[in-house]
Amino acid sequence: MNTPEPAGRDASASGDDQRLEQMLPQAASTYIDDAGFTAQIMRALPAPGHRAEWRRNGLLLGAMALGCGLSAVLCGSDSIAFVATMMDRLVAWSALPVPGFESALTVGVLACWIMTMAAGWWAWSRMQSPR
Repeated sequence: MNTPEPAGRDASASGDDQRLEQMLPQAASTYIDDAGFTAQIMRALPAPGHRAEWRRNGLLLGAMALGCGLSAVLCGSDSIAFVATMMDRLVAWSALPVPGFESALTVGVLACWIMTMAAGWWAWSRMQSPR
């Protein structure tokens, strides 16, 4: 247990602090041989967390697929009819030309391009941010 310093005494004025300040740079430059103990411990540690990230993403993908499957089973033909209607609308929408780019670009291609660029930007920003 630490004893409190007397009120009139400054801890930084003690000789112990000055000696420690002198010893620390010297100790940092010298290597203490541990006969390979540190290397052995480092080899025994698990690899960095890439596996955990893939496992988490796999679990999320599996949960999403399970949720979609359960909703299709529980909702029955109503959900199938809804998906078919949405697909028909998407096909019709993707054939619309973009004004000014009628011969080269449709709304569907533009939407896919925007989503691809957004996904690429998101992946790039994740790689640039420190973990």
